[in-house]
Amino acid sequence: MEPIQQGRADVDEVVTTREFTLSRGEYQRVLRRILLRRSVVVLLFVWLSVAYLILGGLGQTDAGGIWITLSGWSPLLLFAILWTLWILLVAPWRLSRSRYSRSAFQAHHYRFDAAGISVETEDGSRMTRPYRAVLAVEQTPELILLRQDSGQYFVIPRLAFADSDAIDWVLVRLRPDPGDQSTGPAELPDLPWGMALGRNLRAGLRLASFRQVRPADFSASLGQAVLLGLLALAAGMAVDRLGIDGPAEFSAYALLELGTGYLLLVIGSGLVAARQGQLALLLPLLVMLLSVEPLFEALTTLLHTQLELDSAVATWGLFLALFLWLMAVWWRALRSVFGVGPVETSVAVVLLFAVAVLPGFWLPQSDYWYSTELDMDEPAPERLSAEDVFYAQPSLLQQALDGLRAERPGVVDLYHIGFASYAHQAVFRREVHHVRDLLDARFDTDGRSLLLVNDPNTAQREPIASATNLEQALRGVAKRMNPEEDVLFLYLTSHGSKGAELSVSFWPLGLNQLSAGALRRMLDEAGIRWRVVVISACYAGSFMDALADDHTLLITASAKTRTSFGCSNENEYTYFGEAYFQHGLSDTLSFVEAFGRARDWVTRREQGEGLEPS
Repeated sequence: MEPIQQGRADVDEVVTTREFTLSRGEYQRVLRRILLRRSVVVLLFVWLSVAYLILGGLGQTDAGGIWITLSGWSPLLLFAILWTLWILLVAPWRLSRSRYSRSAFQAHHYRFDAAGISVETEDGSRMTRPYRAVLAVEQTPELILLRQDSGQYFVIPRLAFADSDAIDWVLVRLRPDPGDQSTGPAELPDLPWGMALGRNLRAGLRLASFRQVRPADFSASLGQAVLLGLLALAAGMAVDRLGIDGPAEFSAYALLELGTGYLLLVIGSGLVAARQGQLALLLPLLVMLLSVEPLFEALTTLLHTQLELDSAVATWGLFLALFLWLMAVWWRALRSVFGVGPVETSVAVVLLFAVAVLPGFWLPQSDYWYSTELDMDEPAPERLSAEDVFYAQPSLLQQALDGLRAERPGVVDLYHIGFASYAHQAVFRREVHHVRDLLDARFDTDGRSLLLVNDPNTAQREPIASATNLEQALRGVAKRMNPEEDVLFLYLTSHGSKGAELSVSFWPLGLNQLSAGALRRMLDEAGIRWRVVVISACYAGSFMDALADDHTLLITASAKTRTSFGCSNENEYTYFGEAYFQHGLSDTLSFVEAFGRARDWVTRREQGEGLEPS
């Protein structure tokens, strides 16, 4: 759709169309097109919101995944679906049956002459409108639509005209006058880089604050695009560093994330410019998009690193608001650069979103800075030698097994193995140590506990948590147990997946993941009959089918389709670990009763924080 104005030449000819009628189906298609055009911008942002929330839930499984997203934001999703159905189906059907639409189904014809545009219907009624009343024209392969200042449309089939010359004659009188509205880049004298950068930042602030801005307000060059990207990097680094008290270490991985994001932005912008057939406008578009990056990079970093809200919905709401603000800025920039209508601009925004934003939901993310201030209760991280750790495992594991006490005939002894297999978060290592201390004190496992831990602080003195070590530990413990009366308490804490696997990670060692099937095989081959297996991980319930039997008590932190919470590096326990051991087993000797207490405690905590119950 393009803005038009009355033709300037005197009209000395007359064009009259043939009589025609529109079928109800044709009229509904026209109405659908018009309604969609009028609503496309709002629909775009509603569905971008839905996409952002769902994709964010998929990419952040520790925040509740897709199901918490769908439940927490179900009103928005329902509104998007119902409104889209209204625009596409209900509204065209209702409008085609209103009394204002009756003339569309009567035989009528159009007359274009010096007075303007006249419409005469078969009942003899006639309406005349001046050319200036027509604000815009839209063409399809079958129709010509003329939008009036009243908001109504003249809908004329191309076949109603005598020939293409008649169509051209009419369109000439409705041809837009470009005037001084060119959207191309202005020819500006070369400015010093500092002045050009300031010009771009000022124009970027006007763009972000929805004030009037044109491509001519920017100084477009490759150097300016690079400078704006570097300035955005500096803004993100500064905000992130200000949020950390004390010494901090820079993470080069953040540069990979940011660089990948800018590469995708360049690719997406190039595809949009190619779609418009205006590759020459790629650089002006990039400079406009990058002019707001320092602002949005600083705000995103601020929310990501320093935002602490009790409600997950409130947190997502703020990120969603920032995302929609950025998409609105992109929409304004694309329309300003290419000068196209709202429908084509919305298509360009979707294309740019798909290329420049969508992959970011699955790409690794990293902060710029990490605190290096040591907790006085934590030992200093040791420098890890992969080869030393690898060759030390047989002796470390054998020492741990040799230190176990033998079973006592006639006494039901409880043996304990703790397995903390994710080295990048110390919460798992802390948790298994707390669990061992509690079991030693309340269940007489002192001398019958063995820990397998992935952590740089313990790698030189405790066997690591690998699938191989776990299998050997189970065999070793089984030799010290009486299989007819003794019980194994196996506690596993890590991240989990829907595929019934526990994450086993200890960089730079390349360790295999632990699957439910492999764990069942290890337990069976070890000959351990009576088992209490407790798993604290996301989707831990996916282990149920493989491990369940008549001699196993299986307790999991989450259902097989749900995530669990509390895997924060600052925590002493995960949510389930704290609930089960601190609030459950600290007051009862019943593993089942402790689970009931833990379930209630975790449910209240998750509901209080707006999380989907695990």
